[in-house]
Amino acid sequence: MKKLIVLFISMSMLLLSGCGPQPAATQDSSSAYVSIKDDMGRTVNLTKKPERIVVTSASFLEPLEAVDGADLVVGRPDSKTKMPAYAKSLPSVGKVYQVDAEKIIACNPDLVIVNKGMNEKLVDTLESNGIKTLVLDMKSYEDVKREVGYWPR
Repeated sequence: MKKLIVLFISMSMLLLSGCGPQPAATQDSSSAYVSIKDDMGRTVNLTKKPERIVVTSASFLEPLEAVDGADLVVGRPDSKTKMPAYAKSLPSVGKVYQVDAEKIIACNPDLVIVNKGMNEKLVDTLESNGIKTLVLDMKSYEDVKREVGYWPR
């Protein structure tokens, strides 16, 4: 439950960050809409607010819906867990542990949210195809607290 609450807050900050002033840019990202250090230690620079998001874990679907981001999701994994109604008709990108990079690319996303420990092997392939990836590790309460610090205020 704590994981979902923090994920909800994180997604809210990302989706609503366009409503306020532009976040401070780092030296490497002077033209970035937002820069986030993900759980692979990479700095992910988004040049604009994401408009087409693919998630590789169904656990990201409800928080995105809760922050009015459901209409941004264009692809999701198959899942044995309960899936929000809005996501059932979205294209599948494969099973959670066997996500298909070609199916993700076919969704034409500008951001893929990857759950660390499952699909980070896809990062190089997606990035080489011009698709931004954000790898998040949300397994412990400490992970969740750290994630909140990554999102722009």
